[in-house]
Amino acid sequence: MIAPVVRLLARLTIFASLLAIISVGAFGLWFTDFKDQPSGPDSDTLIYIAPGSGHHEVAGQLQQAGLLRANWHYELMRLSYGLLEDTTFQPKAGEFLIPARASLATIFEHLDKAQPFQHRFTVIEGATVSEVIQLLKQEDRLTGTAGRFPDEGSLAPDTYFFVRGESRRSLIERMQARQEMILAEEWANRQSRVPYDTPQDALIMASIIEKETGLVREQPIVSSVFLNRLRDGMRLQSDASVLYGVIQKEGAARPLTRADWKVDSAWNSYTRGGLPATAIANPGRAAIKAALQPAPTPYYYFVATGNGGHHFATTLQEHNRNVKTYQIEKARQGAAQGESQ
Repeated sequence: MIAPVVRLLARLTIFASLLAIISVGAFGLWFTDFKDQPSGPDSDTLIYIAPGSGHHEVAGQLQQAGLLRANWHYELMRLSYGLLEDTTFQPKAGEFLIPARASLATIFEHLDKAQPFQHRFTVIEGATVSEVIQLLKQEDRLTGTAGRFPDEGSLAPDTYFFVRGESRRSLIERMQARQEMILAEEWANRQSRVPYDTPQDALIMASIIEKETGLVREQPIVSSVFLNRLRDGMRLQSDASVLYGVIQKEGAARPLTRADWKVDSAWNSYTRGGLPATAIANPGRAAIKAALQPAPTPYYYFVATGNGGHHFATTLQEHNRNVKTYQIEKARQGAAQGESQ
């Protein structure tokens, strides 16, 4: 009687074991497909995990962003993550870019291991500190205030990367540190004959060069014009510096008039000799290099060509001819524009 019972129990044990093996195998196949099949939207998704967010909040955000079809998907993946990665899943704070049609496994891996997404902030050559500060205020992914107003010229034009939550002050300090580095490097390679007493003098000149021409190939020539003038005791007579003074007084740029050349200010290089009191913009490396390594030219004058470049001249007589040519070209362009309208 005992033998049949033992055989029955053995068969039931074998059957149960086979059933368990089949169940585990079936679940394994299902789970593999479950975690690896595309789950997210058809486009990349930027998701922000706030500091201190718990699993419930993270699951809600993922579901709201269309990265989860059901809340229990998050819980199943979270509980399984330790078996898959040999570590407890704990999403990091920050913004993360989840690729299009990402699987649950990919989503969890990004939240656990990926670097937070970096945004771009670009400072263009010739931008003033006021313009940069205004753009920083408009960037709502940065935090805090700009703090003490930076010195004009102290922010290096470049593209900066930041993560959501970085402070505006921190980004400004990075800009300043970069400009200090660039200025130090270019100062170390300066020509022996440049007449600057300090790197700050070179920065002021570089800012004028930057505002006078956006053509990098012209900047060493423009630099030589201004340095030739300084060496001979002439005034710089830079319209860009006069305009900066107007902006400081009136709060906005406008076309200059002849009367503006006569209104004295710390930046009016028609009424005052030498360099202006401060830089008039944030110059890029090329302009700083041009200030410290001017081209060897005999020029004392330049005027716009009307096509983006400049005519350079050694004598006032030659310069006056260039000015007349510019005025004729400007009138021709104005007439052509009027006809097209």
